[in-house]
Amino acid sequence: MIVGIVCVDENWGIGKGNDLLFKLKRDMEFFKRETSGKVVFCGYRTLLSFPGSKPLKGRSTICLCPEEVESDDCFCIHDFEQAVKLAREIAKTKNVYVIGGGMLYNSMLPYYDEVLVTKVNADGEAEVFFPNLDENPDFEGKPIGGPVQDGDYIIQFYTYKRK
Repeated sequence: MIVGIVCVDENWGIGKGNDLLFKLKRDMEFFKRETSGKVVFCGYRTLLSFPGSKPLKGRSTICLCPEEVESDDCFCIHDFEQAVKLAREIAKTKNVYVIGGGMLYNSMLPYYDEVLVTKVNADGEAEVFFPNLDENPDFEGKPIGGPVQDGDYIIQFYTYKRK
């Protein structure tokens, strides 16, 4: 399966200034639990936003990179269609998690089997947005558990499955 995993504000905002809108411990724990030992797929600016601009530990990484970029620590793919082809091939045997950024999240919308969404009950004044799946007739959302306190915010985990 190809699975998106994202944290959104109340307007489906995901980022500002090439950074996350919120630093949420419980959301990060959820992200780590879901993606550890798995394959993640990200854009190049997302890769650069990680500590040391290196792939996240304990995960295999597919990165959509500019032509001039090569890396020994991840699969640097220069063409979107080739990256999707690789992700779909891997997804036949294990989940591939799309982890950002905004352009990749949006471009992958036709390929998601499922999207795991952490909704934050706040406006993060975002500059980058995820497609509003509540308004997308191809997806059906269901809460995972109930709302929880995460620092100064109330968050709610959801799974959106393609119908």
